Amino acid sequence: MKHLFLYALLITFFGKAFSQDSTKSDPTSEMTTYVMGFLVKGPAWTQDKTPELAKLQQSHMVHIFSLIDSNKAKIAGPFLDNKEIRGIIVFNTDSIELARTWESDDPAVQTGRLSMQFTKWFAGKGIMKHPDSPIAFAKYFFGFLKKGPKWTSSETDEVKKIQEGQAANINAMAMAGKLVLVGQFIDGGDNRGVYIFKTESLDEAQTLCIQDPAVQAGRLIVELHPWMVTKGSLP
Repeated sequence: MKHLFLYALLITFFGKAFSQDSTKSDPTSEMTTYVMGFLVKGPAWTQDKTPELAKLQQSHMVHIFSLIDSNKAKIAGPFLDNKEIRGIIVFNTDSIELARTWESDDPAVQTGRLSMQFTKWFAGKGIMKHPDSPIAFAKYFFGFLKKGPKWTSSETDEVKKIQEGQAANINAMAMAGKLVLVGQFIDGGDNRGVYIFKTESLDEAQTLCIQDPAVQAGRLIVELHPWMVTKGSLP
């Protein structure tokens, strides 16, 4: 949890682009850039359940585990709520081109059942671990932090006060063992960052989000998804 405590220092990334060089003055802040891949429904997506699709899914999973075993990916897993995004892969590189090359061998992508979208993600180094053996799965809750109705890029006294409150809230959730990882989307846009929760239920994760001062102020909103990941990959 000591890594999460340090992440409060990064809270300004929700207000403006974060400079990676700013961590160099603090040797205890270990951050790095990953590529996050979003598996989405492809042009050949279908809800049908056939032996052929079951075999394709098995090949897809073999590919995912091969990425993790070779340390090309740090963590991966599906969303359980059947939305447009089917799952997440965090690639162990800061090159979108390299991540795209690694994922091009995925049979589900090659057949058009799935497509992959990529973005750079700045998060803690050493938090995501190689999964336990034998492989088993655990449920977490993945939250996209997005610009809210009262978002502004202006650095006013009010915004700074909200950010300070959000930093304190991040620390509290981390120390309670509820928030296991946060990170910034470097490419910006409406998606600002990620909260990953380890809670008993979606309702509990939603309650934690509602308590976030930036959410209360309308500066941010959080979109939550139940997320299955291999045990041992996250705290």
